Amino acid sequence: MSIGDLSDFHKNASFIKGFYPPPTVYVNSHYIANHYREQVLSSKHYYMGSMRFASALVSSPYRPPGWGEPAPGEEGEGPIEVEAGYSQESDGVIQDIASTLACLNGLEEIQVEMSSFNLQSLGEVMELLPCEELLPQDYPEELCNCEQDLYTAELIGYDCNLVNILYFYHPDYLGSVEYISDMRGEAYQFFLNTPWGENLENQFSKSYTSFSSRFRFNGKEWDEETGNFYYGARYYDPKISVWLSVDPLAHQFPSWSSYSFSYNNPLRFVDPDGMSAGDYIDENGNKIGDDGIPDGKVYLIKTTETEFDGGGKSGGISEAEKAEAISFVKKNSGDCWAFETEEGQKAKGSFIDVSISKETRSSMYGIVKKDSGGGSTGDANNREYGGYVKPDGTVVEMGPGPVNDLKKTKGRNVASLEYTVENEKDVAYRFHSHPSG
Repeated sequence: MSIGDLSDFHKNASFIKGFYPPPTVYVNSHYIANHYREQVLSSKHYYMGSMRFASALVSSPYRPPGWGEPAPGEEGEGPIEVEAGYSQESDGVIQDIASTLACLNGLEEIQVEMSSFNLQSLGEVMELLPCEELLPQDYPEELCNCEQDLYTAELIGYDCNLVNILYFYHPDYLGSVEYISDMRGEAYQFFLNTPWGENLENQFSKSYTSFSSRFRFNGKEWDEETGNFYYGARYYDPKISVWLSVDPLAHQFPSWSSYSFSYNNPLRFVDPDGMSAGDYIDENGNKIGDDGIPDGKVYLIKTTETEFDGGGKSGGISEAEKAEAISFVKKNSGDCWAFETEEGQKAKGSFIDVSISKETRSSMYGIVKKDSGGGSTGDANNREYGGYVKPDGTVVEMGPGPVNDLKKTKGRNVASLEYTVENEKDVAYRFHSHPSG
């Protein structure tokens, strides 16, 4: 099978051909590499919080697995010579593609026709335009040539990795890239989209450069072959304004179509990964707002009590901090970028992340609702109920606590629930109710 050329493999003894682009390796969110026969063209990405603000272009010669290793045999033999542009079947990229093809075709494995995989070539070396005709005389010649084509510039002797080819993203309030500037601070590329992400204009200020940003609407990666955007949990089609698969958290939103984008309001909401937004909850369980980041998280306001019933310090917040945090969430609900600011991070610090599954929340509720919340002098409403949650979401009930007799304690609550856990590593966090009686 060859990658980048016609590929051959067998399915149920039938001969199949296909075409595959050069493999792209997403090392992490900061480094993406495209493998060609002659060169690996990569991009480094820089972030401010969760927002990508710049990308640098780098390149390196392609070195197949085994390149430069000692050859087998007698001591002193030279290194293995592997033909440039070929990758062995043990290569992780090759194994991943082969296993994916096998899965898609319902096979246990793919029978490879060839013993190695051919990578797509960068093609003929392009002829670089004369820099003196394009730019001012004091403009660095190596920068001009590397901007035109990294591979060609390096072939004629320039080290483009030292030149620092860098581009900066300028997003709107929803994270969509409106325009891009180059390392000189000059406008380079401009995008005009509909509110739903369909591209209306894609303009360049220079005609001799090769870079075109793949990160566009909502700052997400644009797939050149399909025109769709990849959000992490699923793909979005801006032409018909819907997701192409079901929301992984669809069960939490039965009143919404699992294919609808940003609650059908893309001017207000952003959907960074195709799931639900993070909700902020007050001490009574009421939703204050959300951060517009659809990660399914839940944030609960911290207590304003200075100490727990047993006398220990609570680590809570003041009434002023509580009021300020709630005001911020209400004012900026749905605006993910507001929560990335210094003011937003301060407000977030007044909440605690209690992101748990629906099943875990239901189990916790089943324990604390043993106090009906209706007051009275009965034992049931004059003791604490609670337990702890394990890292895997399993709820363990503790107690209940002793019955509180306010007459004997002069109004002080001493019905504290005692926690006895053999291994603290089993505890993600604790929870308990307060007597309503």
